[in-house]
Amino acid sequence: MNSASFRTWRGLSAALAALGMVSLTACASQQPAPAPQQSEQEARSEVDATRARFMAAMAASDFAALAEIVDPDAVMIGAGGAGHLEMYAAAGEGLAPEYRIEISPQEFVMMDQEWAFERGTTIQSWQPEGAEERVEVRNSYLLILRNSDGQWKPYREVASALPPPGGWPEDSE
Repeated sequence: MNSASFRTWRGLSAALAALGMVSLTACASQQPAPAPQQSEQEARSEVDATRARFMAAMAASDFAALAEIVDPDAVMIGAGGAGHLEMYAAAGEGLAPEYRIEISPQEFVMMDQEWAFERGTTIQSWQPEGAEERVEVRNSYLLILRNSDGQWKPYREVASALPPPGGWPEDSE
């Protein structure tokens, strides 16, 4: 290689190296800053607040609020006991008349900064048309939560008409 070719090759190499550094620097500056690490207690507090908003949205049949609370890719598997099926039939396209839900978590575990799960029980209630008293239906549930865009949201849930391990909380008091 003659000296002119060497200078051209060396100049081209330096230019490519500089371009690579500029690209690397530009890519690094476009990366989002890492989210601050959250403690399990902080995550639990956020999930508690989300649960309260969820129960209020359900009581108000506010489906727009529910859409903000639940992950857009959420999959929920409802319980299928006789009382549940009666409630679902009364609901038609929405929720059963005067629907309410009381959620009682029994366990919360934060797996990492993106995933957590909660296990507990619920009492769903509704007022059948013409009835004087509300009908209550109990569930046990396992809920997987995902921290998406800085918010813990329900991502997957499986509910059961069967009691949780150890029985219904009010039965053991």
